[in-house]
Amino acid sequence: MRLACPLAAGLLLLLAAAPATAGEIHSRYATLSYDRVELLQRFNSKVRLDGGFFSFGSSSAHVDDEVRKKLDQFAARVQEILDMRPKGFKFKVVLLPDRRRVDEIYAEQYRLRKGFIAFFSPKTNTIYISVDDVKSRVFAHELAHAVIHHYFNRAPPTKVHELLAQYVESQL
Repeated sequence: MRLACPLAAGLLLLLAAAPATAGEIHSRYATLSYDRVELLQRFNSKVRLDGGFFSFGSSSAHVDDEVRKKLDQFAARVQEILDMRPKGFKFKVVLLPDRRRVDEIYAEQYRLRKGFIAFFSPKTNTIYISVDDVKSRVFAHELAHAVIHHYFNRAPPTKVHELLAQYVESQL
């Protein structure tokens, strides 16, 4: 019985340390994860397509719906620009507070430090993005990498990948 108390206390401590506002949004193409609602709200206010999306308000339900629509609209637009529509296309997005955190995750996966504000990881099929630095073009650029990765059976050379992603940025 004595063993259960420290175990229970440790479990409670672990649960208390976990972010209370963590969440996920699922759309047709994407699963977006965040550990604080504030990150989701900032992402939502910074990422916009021309002529699209007006704010519905600040309640989390409205922000969730707005972000869900944006994820799908961006995915459709990037596929249209590239004229690439991979079958069964799905990707993940992880919102991070700043470029330092993006760099930490990049270093964990690739054992390199690059100072990126965002990157697409083919290993995890995930776009990691700094909410401090996010812009619509940055998000579209990384989304282009995801589309390209899913479209080709064999990945094109890195330079071609990058040129196509830059093309999407310029056409957004």
